[in-house]
Amino acid sequence: MATARLPELMGQRYTGLALSCLTCLDPGDTNLFGREQDLQDEDGIIVGVQFIEKILLQIEEIHV
Repeated sequence: MATARLPELMGQRYTGLALSCLTCLDPGDTNLFGREQDLQDEDGIIVGVQFIEKILLQIEEIHV
């Protein structure tokens, strides 16, 4: 649903970020965050930093 309706409503850039959020912990190298083993740490800080760098900072750049 996100790939079908979201682009026409919100644009390609926002859609890409939304899909990255939905798939950020999926196995494989296709997600925006990289390999699963690179995201694992005991306290979850690496995932949080990746989210800020890869998602939040880009969302702040989107203007209507």
